[in-house]
Amino acid sequence: MKMGQVKTSDSSGNHVSHAGKENAALEEMIAKITEVSTLPHIALKLIRICQNPNTDPRELCDVLSSDPVMTGKVMSCVNSSAYGLTHPVTSLHRAVCLLGYAQLRDLAMTASVASVFKHNETCGSYVRANLWRHMVAVAICSRMIAARCELPEFEEVYLAGLLHDIGIILIDQYEHTAFSNMMHDFPQHAGVNLALVEQGRLGYDHTMLGERVAMLWGLSEELGDTIRHHHQVTRYEGKSPRMIACVDLANLICTLRGWSSIGHKLIAANQWSLDQLKLTTLDVQIINDDLHAEVRLYRELIRAGMPRSS
Repeated sequence: MKMGQVKTSDSSGNHVSHAGKENAALEEMIAKITEVSTLPHIALKLIRICQNPNTDPRELCDVLSSDPVMTGKVMSCVNSSAYGLTHPVTSLHRAVCLLGYAQLRDLAMTASVASVFKHNETCGSYVRANLWRHMVAVAICSRMIAARCELPEFEEVYLAGLLHDIGIILIDQYEHTAFSNMMHDFPQHAGVNLALVEQGRLGYDHTMLGERVAMLWGLSEELGDTIRHHHQVTRYEGKSPRMIACVDLANLICTLRGWSSIGHKLIAANQWSLDQLKLTTLDVQIINDDLHAEVRLYRELIRAGMPRSS
């Protein structure tokens, strides 16, 4: 299944194909987003150069150096306890030598996404700062899962986890009144599906929006598929089931730990993801046990992007 071709279900559970059909509400939202630069220009550059495995690390340094604020955030994280460096690092080139291209790329992309968040705000159970914590935690956990499974794409899985809920940020920003009302009125009973609530209120959901924006940004098909299908993994028919499974499982683990996206524990365990990754419940328990310590190591990274109170 190609990016943009998705299957959802109607109220009776029958599969409905939305490929090629125009969703007026979604198209209107896309138009709003494209009128304003959602991600900084530097982030879009980073996305493009990071997709090329043969990129010279010096090119990454050159791009980062053009944004002193982002460079400062990255260097602050590099010198945090997460990396345990014995001496302070004062240059990006040195950071690349010590950490490697992939690690520095992840830090830079995290700083880029953090810049999208505006000041902190609470709507019902939803708190912007908690969504940011959730996204970074899912990114970290996704990479831990991929590393445990020895997946060759385990570094790209980090970015997939970081961006999986990008649609929620955009709905919050560009349809804030409708989003705020939806959060205040959000159903409290068990079994509520966020995507279905969004579709009922907005005419589209955050996974649809996130996938479309991923296409506009020039992200890989694998990343777009993960954003679109992380709430409907069993219906996925594409070529990246393991990446989606990593994010789905990480989303579950983080949500059950209390690091949820909108303040509700809406995620259910999915055997499909365990089967795709060939993991046991013991594996999941080990990852869960190790996650808190791993997230604590990256607390500076989380704090650097935390939206502040207005």
